[in-house]
Amino acid sequence: MFKLMEENELATGRNPPTTVYLVTYAEPDSGDPNRLSERGRSHMSELLKSRVMSDVKHVYSGTAKVMLHSAGIISRHFNSQVSVIDCLNDINLGKTQEEELWVRVWSDFTFSPHGGESMNNFIDRIVGCTIKIIRKHSYDNIVLMTSPLASAAIYHFVTGIEFNPEIWLEIGIPSCACYDFTITQWELVMPPDNTFLTEHIFMQDLLSEQLVDKLRKIEHF
Repeated sequence: MFKLMEENELATGRNPPTTVYLVTYAEPDSGDPNRLSERGRSHMSELLKSRVMSDVKHVYSGTAKVMLHSAGIISRHFNSQVSVIDCLNDINLGKTQEEELWVRVWSDFTFSPHGGESMNNFIDRIVGCTIKIIRKHSYDNIVLMTSPLASAAIYHFVTGIEFNPEIWLEIGIPSCACYDFTITQWELVMPPDNTFLTEHIFMQDLLSEQLVDKLRKIEHF
């Protein structure tokens, strides 16, 4: 388990945990990245059939269309409400969205692209957003639908594992991680996983080979 707050900030007693399923969006369509591919929709079906998630009461999603489509599949399966919240969005690389910017933000966590945000700011946003959402629930099972980078950031935050491009590149599309959260602590139940899929896709498969090679050469943090 992992401390979240100082002792003087903790409430007395032990609250029941909130189970958080942190799910990454499924594969976007190559012709229209705002939609899920046929394989992506099939993978979401496999995720639900795997029963790694149960009794989901609420689904939270970033605003990206692939997140919303993926979240909608889960919400319909569990007949649960979807709330759209922009703080679950992927890192903002600005208007240009050039692949080379990924190298720069991974090489220097303080670098902010023009009109975008730094890796440090992204991590702070995702962690703060996640905690804010979870505190609205007690003894619930909820889904946070977000990006592979956000999944890697939360995994790093909870476990203290080294945060580097390799972790991000190996996050599954889609994948599911599971955490238990109380007012005082996090507990990792299941790391980001996609072994439930018959065909595995990872973040690196959505990027060019040249970019993946450059990212793998970056010094780990």
